[in-house]
Amino acid sequence: MPADDKLTNRHVCADCFGDDPIRRFVRDHVVSGMCDFCGRQSDGLVAAPWEDVLRFILDGLESCWTTNIYESVEDPEDEFQHSYDTRQLIESVSGDGGVPPIRNESVIEEVLRSTDALTWYNRALTSRDPYGGLVLSWGDFWDRVMRKSRFFFHVPMRGDDASLEPPEMPTAKILDELGEIVRRGELVRTLSSGTRFFRARQHSPDHPVRSAFDLGPPPRKDRKALCANRMSPAGIVMFYGASDQRTALREVYDPRRAYDEPELTVGQFVTTTDFGIVDLTNVPPVPSIFDRDRRTLRSGIMFLHRFVEEVKLRVTKDGTEHLEYVPTQVVTEYFRHVFKAADGSIVRGILYPSSIEDGGDCCVLFFEADQCSDQRGGRFDQRSRWLQLDTDSIEHFSDEPNFVSSGLKKRPDRS
Repeated sequence: MPADDKLTNRHVCADCFGDDPIRRFVRDHVVSGMCDFCGRQSDGLVAAPWEDVLRFILDGLESCWTTNIYESVEDPEDEFQHSYDTRQLIESVSGDGGVPPIRNESVIEEVLRSTDALTWYNRALTSRDPYGGLVLSWGDFWDRVMRKSRFFFHVPMRGDDASLEPPEMPTAKILDELGEIVRRGELVRTLSSGTRFFRARQHSPDHPVRSAFDLGPPPRKDRKALCANRMSPAGIVMFYGASDQRTALREVYDPRRAYDEPELTVGQFVTTTDFGIVDLTNVPPVPSIFDRDRRTLRSGIMFLHRFVEEVKLRVTKDGTEHLEYVPTQVVTEYFRHVFKAADGSIVRGILYPSSIEDGGDCCVLFFEADQCSDQRGGRFDQRSRWLQLDTDSIEHFSDEPNFVSSGLKKRPDRS
């Protein structure tokens, strides 16, 4: 940063900035009662030394960009290198709601003047960066578990020539890094006893649904347990539900089966105790590059947002869904059998956004048929420790050809 004696005694206040970490830094380093940029004056201390604040801003910019092309994603020999000036960087890091990191144009001009000789490049992400290996290896993870190996994660894979094939990051390590960012991103939370989830089933009128046995997860030997789902492979039974009735109905409705199974039944299952879950419906915002305490999480939290979008992708059930579901099934199995929260406890399920209903949330809970029972007349069957069906909440619907657009027609309960 070029030296400039006339800036030595200048000060700037927090009001000149929109980025919260910069504002906090200024407030933590105030030494003057006057801002030389916006003219604010106070009997108390409101402004920090400009040179200190400028170094703090540049430190944030350098966490994502570099002035050394050999540290960038660019080829030094390429005549079409993608570079930026400092104003472009400042404009690109606006926070939530488009709030600019620097509000005062005079401050921006001073930053630009101090860096007018600098050319910036995108800093290359490497496996040595926090969560860099996870980000860089995720595409290989999908390819590996779908097409190469999905059972032996703790040993190197062999190539076709019988030589060891060294992946950039072993599958087990990728999953452990995913678990670490879930912990540090505070996505593990406690689901309180009494939480209600809607669960629906499409069925024939000849087979009415009236109990937890009918509406809950299928028994292991049931034919319906042989279908692959988004979070569980064929034969692995789990409880799928939704936070609202419409999402539950839309998630299970299959127009191809509407002729043979023209009815839908939905009811509310109630949790009977507290337990931990991984909540993918509330991924935190990406930390500011100026947040020294949390910016090491940036790559990991950006990855979580990307992962949630992948979970939300619709999969066409054309016979190949068992393959498309494999990556999320592997992740679910990791959270079910390996992952532990920061306090060493295990989790009992995952909340995730619906791929069918915009704004709807779904759950997969790691409970089977024998862990669900009925609640009749407000009394719980104490044989179950985890989920109980509120039988008074059961509703029956007749489907319509245009279900998605016209909704459902409720029919009287014939029980």
